[in-house]
Amino acid sequence: MESIINEKHEYGIALLKPDGVERGILPKLLAYIQEDGMEIIKHKVVQLHKEDVFRNFVTDFDMNKVMSFSNIEEKNYSIIESRIMV
Repeated sequence: MESIINEKHEYGIALLKPDGVERGILPKLLAYIQEDGMEIIKHKVVQLHKEDVFRNFVTDFDMNKVMSFSNIEEKNYSIIESRIMV
């Protein structure tokens, strides 16, 4: 499988809490991200637990590890490619 990661770009993760999903904020969040010049390169619906966050997100960022959640209840997060001029 070919990687969609370009090491010349910076990446981030947008997490939306369940109450935000229930209030219908997701479309607004995605539009805001795109209006700010960022590109959503992958989107997956999962439910993250505190243990998942500490195990997967407090070390170096690994796109494949982040996207490997497969047996977790559904909520929302998006992986966003950001082209930031420094």
